Amino acid sequence: KKFQCDVCPQRFQQKAQLKTHQRSHTGEKPHKCDECGMRVSQPGNLKAHKRKHTKEKPYGCPTCNLKFSSNGGLKVHIRNKHEYAPKQPCPMEDCRKEFSTIGNMKVSYVLPLYLF
Repeated sequence: KKFQCDVCPQRFQQKAQLKTHQRSHTGEKPHKCDECGMRVSQPGNLKAHKRKHTKEKPYGCPTCNLKFSSNGGLKVHIRNKHEYAPKQPCPMEDCRKEFSTIGNMKVSYVLPLYLF
C-alpha cells in the first residue's frame, strides 16, 4: 500500500481512498442530503442516510427475512439472533429465563414496569 496518511499509520492502495480517509481527521463533510441537509464525509454514508427518508431496506436476513436499511444492521441482527451466543440467566429471583442480550432482558422486565 503506497499512500500513507500523514496523521495516523493507515495506508491505502489508491490516492482517492487516502483522501476519503483524511476526512476522518479534518472533519470535512462534502456530501449533503437534499432532504434534510445532513452532511457526511463519504458518498456511501450519504446513500445509507437517504434510506432513512425512503424507508428502503435492501438487506434481508436469509434466515428470517427481516429487512434492514444497512448491511451493518443486518450483521448485528444475525450475530444477536441467529449465531450461537451463550445465553445469560435472568438475575431476578425465581426466574428461569435466559437472554441472548441485555437489551432483550430490559425489554422483558424493565419496560413493562414503566407501562403500568
